[in-house]
Amino acid sequence: MARGDAIYPRGSKLWMVLHVGPNKWKLQSTPFRIGEEDQAKRLQKKTQEQIDAGLEMGAAPGAPPTVQSFGKKFIEDRNTRTVRDDESRLRTWVYPAIGDMLIADVRARHVKSMIDKARAHDLAPRSVINIYSVVRALFREAVIAGLIDASPCILTHHHIGKKRDKVKGWREGAIYSESELAALIWDGRVPQDRRVLYAIAGLAGLRSGEVAGLRWGQIKTGLEPLNRIVVLTSYDTGETKTGVERWVPIHPALAAILAEWKLSGWAREFGRAPTATDIVVPHVMPTNRGPRIEFGGMRADHDNYKRLLRDLAMLGFRRRRFHDLRRTMITLAREGGADREILRLVTHGATGDVIDAYTSMGWATLCKQVQAIAIARPASEERI
Repeated sequence: MARGDAIYPRGSKLWMVLHVGPNKWKLQSTPFRIGEEDQAKRLQKKTQEQIDAGLEMGAAPGAPPTVQSFGKKFIEDRNTRTVRDDESRLRTWVYPAIGDMLIADVRARHVKSMIDKARAHDLAPRSVINIYSVVRALFREAVIAGLIDASPCILTHHHIGKKRDKVKGWREGAIYSESELAALIWDGRVPQDRRVLYAIAGLAGLRSGEVAGLRWGQIKTGLEPLNRIVVLTSYDTGETKTGVERWVPIHPALAAILAEWKLSGWAREFGRAPTATDIVVPHVMPTNRGPRIEFGGMRADHDNYKRLLRDLAMLGFRRRRFHDLRRTMITLAREGGADREILRLVTHGATGDVIDAYTSMGWATLCKQVQAIAIARPASEERI
């Protein structure tokens, strides 16, 4: 074998040389014989590409990556708001089914079998779809990394199931009453940072990611008749869920809550006054002994939901979602006389240029839609 050869004969068979790590090489047989050097070279090249990608993805030296070894790096590099949930889905449903398989060996039938097992556990249809979505994303990255030529994730809704509610009719009760919302944003037994969080969602109608990514510079004061929240991004993605910037009038009750939080609460939690680039409601210092969250970091759906359930239980209220605060804002405004189409500019944004749409409508007209929300701080709840 000449120095530097990738393919060499041993008897009548052809062997290949593989680089498996720093100054480490491995000799491996091929299924080809002398005279089939071209096929052997193509195999060597593809195998080397898989090993190179596998080393980057955390596979053992000399071995192409398995689904689980690739998944570890996939999660480390994943920059989405659902990364913690995605990791849990992989750990709970994917790795037990196909985690030990080589990425290149997974076929559509294996993915279908895994999904069938998840559906057999009576998961909500949306949960099954979320499991499949993260698997599809994982194999898409495997294609990009050169580990496989095509993804095995070719299932349709006939295999996965359609996106629908597990329990029909539950959405009718997925809302907070005016008194429940008042308790969530004013009851002193609820930590102040979470009261602010609930107030922004319940009185301004921001989505969970929009609240999480909201910074003080997006709150514009000194305007008439109401101040303004400029919704620019969901989390730190750089854009909203719909890709549309929108202007949200700040309800007088929310304005007071934000002012109190900025002047005292925020500084108390973080030891300084906030700047324009600071998150309005970041994570405060954790008080539990469980997994640590990032102090001052951006909140996630999962964090908000866990803490909301805790607060609802403490207040004696039934379980609901964080998103139901947004639904409550829209409902209270409509009940107070807000115009549906104008209110939609506040909650969903304009379909055209944001400035043109809001200028033609008039800021005062938009403010009236939010002013229609009739809510006041209960005298019995002044325990801040």
